[in-house]
Amino acid sequence: MKERKLPAKFFDKELGWLLFNERVLNLSESSDVPELERLNFHNIFHSNLDEFFMKRVGKLRAQMKRIESKDPFRSKVTKIYVQSLNEKVNELVGRSFENLSQDLLPRLESNGIILTTPDQLSYQEKKDLRELFDSRVFPLLTPMVVDHGHPFPLISNLNLSLGFVVRRAGKSQPNFVRVKIPPVLPMWIQIPTRTPKKYQFINLRDLILMYQDEILPRVEVESTFSFRVIRSLENQSRSGPEEAEDLLELMAEEIRLRKYSEIVRIEHSGMLHPWARQFLQRELEVRPEDFAQIQLPLAFKKIDAPTQLRLPKLRYKPFNSRIPKAIKQGESFFKTINKADILVHHPFDSFSDSVEAFIREAADDPQVLSIKMTLYRAGTKSPIIEALSRAARSGKSVICLVELKARLDEERNIQWAKKLEAAEVHVIYGVLDLKTHAKICVVVRKEGDKLRTYAHVGTGNYNAQTAKLYTDLGLFTSNDKLAKELIKGFNYLTGMAGRADFKQILVSPTTLKQQFLEHIEKECLYAQGGKPARIILKCNNFDDVDIVKALYKASQAGVEITLIVRGFSTLVPGVPGLSENIRVISVLGRLLEHSRIYYFSDGKKDPLSGKIFIGSSDLMRRSFQERVELLVPLMAPHTRKEVWEYLSLLIDTNCLRWEMGRDGVYSRIQGPNSFDIQQKMINEKT
Repeated sequence: MKERKLPAKFFDKELGWLLFNERVLNLSESSDVPELERLNFHNIFHSNLDEFFMKRVGKLRAQMKRIESKDPFRSKVTKIYVQSLNEKVNELVGRSFENLSQDLLPRLESNGIILTTPDQLSYQEKKDLRELFDSRVFPLLTPMVVDHGHPFPLISNLNLSLGFVVRRAGKSQPNFVRVKIPPVLPMWIQIPTRTPKKYQFINLRDLILMYQDEILPRVEVESTFSFRVIRSLENQSRSGPEEAEDLLELMAEEIRLRKYSEIVRIEHSGMLHPWARQFLQRELEVRPEDFAQIQLPLAFKKIDAPTQLRLPKLRYKPFNSRIPKAIKQGESFFKTINKADILVHHPFDSFSDSVEAFIREAADDPQVLSIKMTLYRAGTKSPIIEALSRAARSGKSVICLVELKARLDEERNIQWAKKLEAAEVHVIYGVLDLKTHAKICVVVRKEGDKLRTYAHVGTGNYNAQTAKLYTDLGLFTSNDKLAKELIKGFNYLTGMAGRADFKQILVSPTTLKQQFLEHIEKECLYAQGGKPARIILKCNNFDDVDIVKALYKASQAGVEITLIVRGFSTLVPGVPGLSENIRVISVLGRLLEHSRIYYFSDGKKDPLSGKIFIGSSDLMRRSFQERVELLVPLMAPHTRKEVWEYLSLLIDTNCLRWEMGRDGVYSRIQGPNSFDIQQKMINEKT
C-alpha cells in the first residue's frame, strides 16, 4: 500500500481498522500461541476482512455513487482511497497465506494434523471418499450453464463456487458453468485413518473436483477455478424511516434485497481464464480492480474443522468460569443484591450462574411483577429467551426490546422476536431512526406493600456463547436512585419518556456526549489548579472528533490520559504540544476485550474516589448520534475497587500489549517481566 500522508490531528479509521486486523494476524503468526489457536486466529482474520468489505468498503462505495454526479472530484478521491485500502488488504492476505503455508501448516503436520490433497490419498481413502461423495455430496450439486436458454445465476454473498470454462463438441464458442458448493456441507472433511494420532482433512472443493468428469460429462473443460463474491451491506434502494409502516417488514425486506446488493470484491483461486474474467466482470457488473487473486484455494480462508479437535497441547489451557463470590448458592438473587451491588466480570465469572440465573429467578418468582430488557445479539441458543417466554406465560408483564437492526444478526433477531411474541411477550422493535445498543434488564418485585426494582447493566450482549469468549462487565443493583433512572431509561427506549433528563446514568443520544465532555473539561480544570487529573478510557473503537479534540486540550492542560482501545483510534498520541500526555494501547489475546470502562480522577488523589462508568457505548460518533447507549456509574466502593484494580493491570508497563506511535503504527511491547493480563485474570479469578 502506498504511504499516505498522516493528518495533523486525526488518524484514518479505515486504515486503523486494518491495522487492528493486522494485530489479529500477528497472533496467527506468533510462536507463543498454541498451533490450533493460531489457526483460529487465521480464521478470525479472514472473517474480519469479509466484514470489512461488507460494512466499510460497502459504505464507501455507496458514498461514491451518491456523490458521483454532484462532486466527481470527491468521488474520484474516494475511489483512489478504496483502491489503497484494497492494496493493504492484499498485502495482509498475502502475508496470512505465507504464514499458513510456510509455518503453521508444517507445524500442524508435525503434530499429526494434515490438510491433504487428492494425489496424496491412498486407495482405501479414495474409496471411502467416493462413498461419501456419492451419498452426501453429489445429490446436492447442480451444474448451471450460462447460454441463451439459461441466464446467469444469482451468486450469493460469501458462498464458494466452482467456475468452469467448457467447450461442447463441435462448438467454437466457450460456455461458463457454475457449480455452487453446498453451504449446508462442511468445507473441510475429516478422512478416517488407521494411523494413531493422525488427523487428515480434505476440503470440499478438492473432493468435488476429484469427480469433475461426472459433474460435467461430454464437455471439454478448458479452465477450472473457484470464486466467491463479497456484497455490500449498504442497500441502495432502502426505504427511509418515514416510508416504513412496519419495522419488522422493513428489515425483512432489507435482508431480501441484500441478495442483490453491489459486489465490492470478487476473490478467486485457480486458473481464471481471461475469457471467464471478462465474462464475470460483465455479468456481475464489477470493475477490474474488484478482482483479487488468492494464492491458496479459497477453502484455506477458513479452516475450521481442525480447530474442533481435542488436542490439549495445541490449545490454550481450558478454564472454568467461577460462580461470583458475592452470589451464594441456594440464596435468592434478590436478597443478595439487596445486601450490596454485585459486579461480575465475564468470562472469569460465570454468565450462566449470574446473568442467566438472575433472569431465571425473576421469571419463576411469584413476587416478580414485571421484567423489562433489551436484546441486541442473543445468539443461536438462548436460555434467556426461554425464561422471558416462561415469565410471560405465567402472567408477568414482560417487555423486551429486540433490536432488529443489529448488523448480520437481523434474521436471527426477527426469529427471536416472533418466538417472544408467540409467548405473549410485549416486543418492541427498537426505534426507526436509532439503533438500540444499551444492555439493561429491569425487574420489578412486590415486597410487602412496596415495589422494589432490581437491575442489571452490562457492557456486553445477553449472549451465552460470546460471554465465554468476550471480556465484559455487568452490574447488579437495587440502588433506588439508579433503579428509578433505569426505569426512566427503559421508558425512553419505548418512546414514552420523551427526552428525559438523567442525573446518574449517561444516555445517548440525549446526555451522554455532553456529560462526557464535561467530565473531560473538569479534569482540565483540576490539572490547571494543581490537583490530580487523570483519565483512563477503555473501549473497542474511537473516532468521535469532539472527544478527540477535548482529550488533546486535556493533554495540553497536563491531564494524564491512557486510552485502551482494542480496535482503531483516530486520536494520534505522543505529538509534542498536542498529545504528549496521551498513550494509546491495544490488548489482544485468547479472549476478545469488549468491556467499556471510563475513569475520571475527579481531582482526587485516591484513585478509588474517582468516577467510573461502565456500559454499552464506545467513543464513536455513531454511539453518540445514531444509537441508544447507556453508561452507569459504579457507586459502591467495592465495585470501584475491583474495576480500578483491573484498569491498573491494563495500564501497567509490564502488561503485554501493542502501543500506538504518532505515525499510527502499533508496536508489540514485550519484556522479560511482561504478563498476559487475560491469563493473569484466569489464574487469579477462576
